[in-house]
Amino acid sequence: MRLADWQRIGIGCGAAMFLCMALGRFSYSTMIPSLVEQGLMSTVVAGYVGGANLVGHLVGALLSVGVAQRGELRRLMAIAVWVAAAALIGSAINLGPLWLGFWRLVIGVMTGFVMVQSLALMTLHAPEDRRPQAASYVFVGVGCGILFSGTAVPMLLRLGLAEAWWGVALAGIVAAAVSHWALGILPQDKRQHISKEDSRPPNTLAWRGLVTASFLFSIGLVPHTIYWFDYIARWLGQGIDVAGAHWVAIGVFGILGPILIAALARSVGTAIATTTIYFVLAFGIAAPAFATDYALIIASTVIFGIQPGVSTMIAARARDLGSAAQTPAMMRTTIVANGIGAAIGGVLIPGMLDATGSYALLFLSAGGAFFVGGLLCLFFLRAKTVDD
Repeated sequence: MRLADWQRIGIGCGAAMFLCMALGRFSYSTMIPSLVEQGLMSTVVAGYVGGANLVGHLVGALLSVGVAQRGELRRLMAIAVWVAAAALIGSAINLGPLWLGFWRLVIGVMTGFVMVQSLALMTLHAPEDRRPQAASYVFVGVGCGILFSGTAVPMLLRLGLAEAWWGVALAGIVAAAVSHWALGILPQDKRQHISKEDSRPPNTLAWRGLVTASFLFSIGLVPHTIYWFDYIARWLGQGIDVAGAHWVAIGVFGILGPILIAALARSVGTAIATTTIYFVLAFGIAAPAFATDYALIIASTVIFGIQPGVSTMIAARARDLGSAAQTPAMMRTTIVANGIGAAIGGVLIPGMLDATGSYALLFLSAGGAFFVGGLLCLFFLRAKTVDD
């Protein structure tokens, strides 16, 4: 069966996110226990190195639209994925925390660019009734990458830390090749030519509320993104194998989450789906602050796993609130807000852990961010949508 053009573009964007976000961000989390145990860096330094990736995400998002207006998008996406693959190779070379932090920053920049362009491409090319499904293609790639990190990386770590890094780099090269092929369907001379007037996001309270919710979303993810694997492996004393099983579950639900939430959105609408999932995440992320019962830890893992579905809904909800011409600028705005939150969280969260030594405070703060985001979505639940 021949794929529709928007589906092939979705595969290309999903492969790019598998590489840039999943391998570039989440595979690093699985290596933190080994990095700390081998004395290569402290837990706090490992957190700041992870935070460099989040800062890079912000830089990439800020540069994305301006760069895309000046170059051929097909070529720019190809450059981005191959630079990201090169950054994984650079990360595999052990020259200390500053070296690793630099390559984490580089792949973060590529992630910001790829995420903005992928969401804009999917929401623009997909039929109106397929927008949530189209956006889910992007984040299913993230789930697949987390699943890979939870299965392959712990096995490779048994061979050694270097072997794990090189295994991730090899997977990144394959993902770059898939993305390059799939996005080859984009027109050769296609640039983003958008007038300043058309590219302005809508000036409504509902839109501002969604942007703020996107900002809070990224802050809420930081503790689990950086520390959850290490928290289970070393803080709870469960070891890398058990932590790896949790990472596998995160990957599985990272794949299922966008699909299931897209189906929910088709039934009840993007507004209700987005609001509901914010409150579910508030519970799941904050739960470990109150107890470390096995059932609660599993619930937190599963709920954190579905979080790519929120990004799917934010993208689809943004399209509801603006026109097709406004979509690229709206995608950029939400992702810049997301990047700002991630960058702030990437600096503050390791600092909080260093100052207090309390993981409970991190989880409680992150859950509170999701709860406030849910309240914002609830307040603007009945905001008027744009039909064109």
